[in-house]
Amino acid sequence: MSREIPSADRNIYGVQYLRALAAIFVVYFHTHVYTESFAWSLPRAFGASGVDLFFVISGFIMMTITARSNVSPAQFLLRRFLRIVPLYWVVTLIIVVAGLVYPPSMLKNAVSFEHVGLSMLFIPHRNPVDFSNAPFFKLGWTLNYEVYFYLVFATLLLFLRTPRGRLMAMTLYAATVSILYIAIEPAGSIPQVYWNPIIIEFWMGTLVGYLFLKGDLSALPRGLALALVPICLAMMMAFVPDDSVRIQIHGVASAVLLMAVLSLEMRGSLPRRSLPNLLGDASYSIYLVHPLVESMARVVTKVAHLPVDNAALGAVLVVATTVVSVAGGVAAHLWIEKPLLAALRRLVERGRPAPMAVPVAAP
Repeated sequence: MSREIPSADRNIYGVQYLRALAAIFVVYFHTHVYTESFAWSLPRAFGASGVDLFFVISGFIMMTITARSNVSPAQFLLRRFLRIVPLYWVVTLIIVVAGLVYPPSMLKNAVSFEHVGLSMLFIPHRNPVDFSNAPFFKLGWTLNYEVYFYLVFATLLLFLRTPRGRLMAMTLYAATVSILYIAIEPAGSIPQVYWNPIIIEFWMGTLVGYLFLKGDLSALPRGLALALVPICLAMMMAFVPDDSVRIQIHGVASAVLLMAVLSLEMRGSLPRRSLPNLLGDASYSIYLVHPLVESMARVVTKVAHLPVDNAALGAVLVVATTVVSVAGGVAAHLWIEKPLLAALRRLVERGRPAPMAVPVAAP
C-alpha cells in the first residue's frame, strides 16, 4: 500500500465522526447534572469520556493544521481565538442574563463581575460558590485547558519549525509538568490547571497527528483497526475511572480510537455520511448550547409541576432533552456560529493591509 502522506487540509471524516460522538457523550452525561431529578435507570457517568476524546482530537488538529504551512504563532492564536472565543462569550452572557433574571436557574453558581470576567478571560480561579476551579460557565473548564494548550503550542511554533521538533518538545513539557503536579500537589488554581496531567491527552493527540502526517497509520492492519474501534468504545463506556487513572483508560482509549478510525479512512474503509459530518461540524455549538437546553428543561418541568420522578415520563424526558440539546446545538451552529465566524473573518481580512506590489526588475 502507498505510504503517501495525507493532506491535513481536507475534511477528515473520521475526526468529524468522533467529534460528533464526543459531543453526544457529553450531552448525555450532563442530563445527570442539569436534569438529575428526571427518572433514569441507565448509566450516564461514562459520557464524561467525551471530554477526553475532545482533548485528544484538539491535540491532533493543532499538530496537523500547522504542519504544511508557515503558520506564525500570531496567526495560529488568531484562528483559534475566532474559532472558540466569540460563541463562548455569547453563551456566557446569556447565562449571566438568565442568572440575573431568574437566580434559581443557577446551579452552585453566582453572578459576580470578578467571577464572570476571569472566566471570560480563561484565567483559572476559585468558583466563589463551590470553591472548585470551574469558571462561571462551568463547561468552560475544558476551554481553560484548550486556551492554555493553544498558548503552549504557539510558543513551540515560535521556536520549532518541524512537527517532529514540536512533538519532542511537547513530550518533554507534558512529562515535566505532570511530574511537578504529582510531586508538589499545588494548591493554587493556576498550577492545578496548568500542571494537571490531563494535558497528556493533548500530547496524545499531537502524537496521533504526527503519525497521521507521516502516513504511518496506513500500516495498521485493517482487521486490527476494525477490532480496535469496538474495544476502545467499550473501554470508554464500560469503565468509569477516577481522576487518578482517567488518562490511562479514557485518554488512551480515545487516542487509540482516533488512530483506528483514521487508519480505516486512509484505507478507504470509512463510509462518508452527511449527518455525522454535520454533527461533527456542530460539535462545539452542541457542547456550549446543551446546558442551556437542559437547564431550560429542568426549569420548565418544575414550573409545570410534571412528575419527572415517574419512570416512564422521566425516561421520555431524558431522551427528548438529549435529542433537543443536539438539535439546538446544530441550529446554533448554522444560524449563529457560522455567520458569526464568517463575519469576524471578513472583519479581520478587511483590517489587514493590502500586499505591496513587488517591482519586476528589467531584463
